[in-house]
Amino acid sequence: MADKESEFMLKALELARRGAGLVSPNPMVGAVIVNEGRIVGEGYHLYDGLKHAETYAIEMAGREARGSTLYCSLEPCCHYGRTSPCTDALIEAGIARAVIAVVDSNPQVNGRGIAQLEAAGITVEVGMYEREALRLNECYFKYVTRGVPFVHGAVIYAGNDETAPDEWKPSQEFLRMVSEYDAVVLGCENEYILLSGPNRALIEACLSRKRHRPPVIAGTPGALEAINSFSQAIEETNASILAITDQPEGDPGEAGVLKDEGCVGAHLRVRPDENRSEVIDSSFILHPSSFTVRPGLAEILRSLARLHVTSCTILANSRDRDMLGDLAALDKLTLILPGTNEREAIISMCKWEDLVIGLDGVEYRHTGRYTEMIGYPRESESH
Repeated sequence: MADKESEFMLKALELARRGAGLVSPNPMVGAVIVNEGRIVGEGYHLYDGLKHAETYAIEMAGREARGSTLYCSLEPCCHYGRTSPCTDALIEAGIARAVIAVVDSNPQVNGRGIAQLEAAGITVEVGMYEREALRLNECYFKYVTRGVPFVHGAVIYAGNDETAPDEWKPSQEFLRMVSEYDAVVLGCENEYILLSGPNRALIEACLSRKRHRPPVIAGTPGALEAINSFSQAIEETNASILAITDQPEGDPGEAGVLKDEGCVGAHLRVRPDENRSEVIDSSFILHPSSFTVRPGLAEILRSLARLHVTSCTILANSRDRDMLGDLAALDKLTLILPGTNEREAIISMCKWEDLVIGLDGVEYRHTGRYTEMIGYPRESESH
């Protein structure tokens, strides 16, 4: 039976993944209802569908829900929000046992859902595939506990020839991962980075994914030059465009950064000296400028959090990565290293003194003459 139980929970986690990029700021949740060893109901959360995963599973199971076992990737909610509590629905349906992967650390839940189920006589077991469930909703857990977005930093190490155009073309797996985040922050504005188009590739990935919330594209004015060819997609998705700059107050157009035509979006002026920001609605198109001073990571995250952004990718390059700060403080990190295989990438990594960093859960993806090394910094407080 243990093998079958693992199968049922893995099915719940698989279902939950179908909500990737679609449910923010809510978590991805999958639910499976089993009666006498058979799956009789299943569901997953899609924000626009209103109903939660457990409700869809109960409806599918019908009368067979009574006396059955629920396998759920996250603790059921127990509070009123856009929907009524899932705990009430499970109790009313007659669920006899609940196997839950992980407790929901949202202060509105955080064990209360489990307590309600147990008080109603439902047997509850917690912890099956807990690590996988935590990774699945890593962005959600960071945001609900700390109030700032989950940060996936990506740093391009292009080699010794600073004048050569960078040849890194993001892998499809990297672009899929980026597209699932609420925001992309562009810090690469050196000419050799712009020529190769990684900024444009990330923007396209961000704008092309189906989602219920408008995406956010942020960056320095020079890096945001790449948005100029996406004006139609930006308007269709109602995306917010945030320019990160130390530009002094006054008419943004006076400094030559903004022009009053083109893309529809919001201009966010970040004032690092006063530790505040303000959003100005306008229609504009961004142009290259001499403003290259970037506020720190903390200021950027606070500004994104004001827009309820729960997760972001920040793209930088090895020669100009002030925007990322201490790499060990990031939640997730991708190093883009010269090398067509794992060995070559590790050798090239040793050439940079600032890359003395431990990574857990490392994965490698090869694209062209580059390798993407993806992992979790060991010293990160989030892990």
